[in-house]
This record gives sequence, C-alpha cells and structure tokens, in this order.
Amino acid sequence: MADDMPVAVDDDLQELIDELMNAGPEDEADDREVEEISATALSEATEYLEDPDPPSPEQVGWAEGAVISAQSAADNMASYALDLRRALAVFAGTGRPEEAEIE
Repeated sequence: MADDMPVAVDDDLQELIDELMNAGPEDEADDREVEEISATALSEATEYLEDPDPPSPEQVGWAEGAVISAQSAADNMASYALDLRRALAVFAGTGRPEEAEIE
C-alpha cells in the first residue's frame, strides 16, 4: 500500500532544493538585490498612491516604456560583459569566466 503513495519530492523539486542548499554568495547577493528592488518599487508605488496630483496615463505609459528600454539595454550590456569575460578566460587559459579580470 505504501507503494501507491505519490512521491513527496519529485525530481524538479529535489533539483530546486539542491540548488538552494548549494547557493553561494552570488545567489545571496542576487536575493538581496531582488529584495532591494521590491522595496524600492513598493516605496514608489506608495508615493504614487499618496500623491494628490498623480501623473497622467500617458506619462505613466512613457515611463513604463523607458523602464523597459533601460532594462533591455542593461540586459544586453550584461550579456556583452559575460561574452567578454568568456573571451578573456580563453585567452588567459583558465577557461573560467569568473577568473578572468577586465583591466
């Protein structure tokens, strides 16, 4: 009868647990960054809701577009930086981007 019971932890959940258990300082820094961004967004939302003269829908739309464009540019730059680190790692002979230094 015990064989009929579903597995409490499937492979995907076990993988997530293993990933969290092996999280390093970089992951913790990412978590802190997400918390800071969330706190900032909450603060800005609170200010917006309490503002007696809020921006028009057109202004909000423009601002959202600017944020999306800025995030896209930041993502592209991060990708380029990672590509540069990988290339430097190849030239440095380490094969590990995290060991390559940009001077």
